[in-house]
Amino acid sequence: MNPILKRTLSGLTVGLLVVGLFLYCPLHALLPIVAVLAALAQFEFYQMAKMKYEPVAWFGILMGLAWMTAVGVMGFGARRLIELGCGSALAVTAAAFLLCAFVTFNSRYKNPLGTIASTLAGFFYVPFLMSFFLLLAQIGAPAYSSSEWVSRTGLYTLFALIAITKFSDTGGFAFGMAFGKHKMCPSISPKKSWEGLAGSMLFSAIVAALMLYVARRFNWGADLRVWKELSYPVAMVGGALLALVGTAGDLIESRFKREFDIKDSATFMPAGMGGFLDMFDSVLFIPALAYPIIVVFTR
Repeated sequence: MNPILKRTLSGLTVGLLVVGLFLYCPLHALLPIVAVLAALAQFEFYQMAKMKYEPVAWFGILMGLAWMTAVGVMGFGARRLIELGCGSALAVTAAAFLLCAFVTFNSRYKNPLGTIASTLAGFFYVPFLMSFFLLLAQIGAPAYSSSEWVSRTGLYTLFALIAITKFSDTGGFAFGMAFGKHKMCPSISPKKSWEGLAGSMLFSAIVAALMLYVARRFNWGADLRVWKELSYPVAMVGGALLALVGTAGDLIESRFKREFDIKDSATFMPAGMGGFLDMFDSVLFIPALAYPIIVVFTR
């Protein structure tokens, strides 16, 4: 399949999914949608990990679903960060203890350390990071006791961050194909170039400015000060920085795949676009980094 067409189809798939979620998804339906996507991506991670390790996939996936449900139902986004941090640490510690006990006293696991590490890695890499999708969606929502735990302002913020990051993929691919001569990380991703990275940053900067314009034009950021006070130059710089984070996320998954000697995390997606983990690799770290910055400095 033509690589340009493949990349275009991948971008359109994610783009249509996110746009449809923002425009037509009932607010209360966001939790099950994100939880299912996280579980599918986590399952793909464990399938990769099984090539060298023996993760307890069912435990990790249940742990992820429980975590996503807690974040959504309990409305963590409306609480102070210190409360979120303390509660999160307690819950994760308890789950990790149960996992360690289960593996330690189960003779079928010949490499307990590898089993525990790979299981927890799948949890932290996928559902833990994707839970920040829900936290971002809660920004601007009423108190956590309310049934309206997601706001359109929060959804638009999430939508904007994903759009900025996914367009960086497109820009990087286009510039890399047209001008790429200097390899960036040949041992991890031989096709990535510094010229492609420049294209990623340029595209992300342009899309960030566009997202800021749309937020003000349609008043979608009315409940969040950042959309009111952010200047276009600062938005473009922020977009370029998001491209750097997205590229790093892409390289991290590429390193995992190279470790397990595979090309794609799975083949669920049509037209040879890989799996769900491939679809979300560049955006996994974005909400986790953006959420505390937005909450602490811009509300």
